[in-house]
Amino acid sequence: MKLTLNLASRSYVNRRALYLFYTLLIGVLLLLLVFHLAWGWRLHAHSRQVAAQVEELDKQLGEVPDDTALVITPAAWERQATLVGFANVVLERDGFRWTALLDRLEEVASEGITIRSLQPDPKENSIKIAGQARSVQHLQEFLDQLMASSAFPETYLLQQATEKVKASGGSERPVIGFSLLLKGGI
Repeated sequence: MKLTLNLASRSYVNRRALYLFYTLLIGVLLLLLVFHLAWGWRLHAHSRQVAAQVEELDKQLGEVPDDTALVITPAAWERQATLVGFANVVLERDGFRWTALLDRLEEVASEGITIRSLQPDPKENSIKIAGQARSVQHLQEFLDQLMASSAFPETYLLQQATEKVKASGGSERPVIGFSLLLKGGI
């Protein structure tokens, strides 16, 4: 058997497959070039259209006479000032962050304390708290934790009284009702 191909003598390249690959690659690149040129042409046409619309709007704005300036009467000014004042009050009330207050109260709250109402007063920078304690010891512990906290620098006990509440079984049990004033807690 006689071999006519000696692979050791020179490098063997399948030129037919290589040329087919080059042809396919050139075809794909030409298709991409055509696609990008068409896309660029559409973008250019669209930008000319937008420029024409902007020019038309500029002409329309240029035709508006200058004597149509806004004139505000004193009554309209007062009405607007009232609306702005109302909006400022609403924004001030909305500026109060309940989650921050509740987080600080949760840090100092102890077991046996039930907070029934919170009334923040941003103008006075204070909070009124009404609640109930199971016993005097629970109330004293809560007051001690409030006074030790840096979140509530001034704590005042406004009222304290014994109350009766209905338990889950229908029986009544005594609790200590209290109200506090926390200054600087907002």
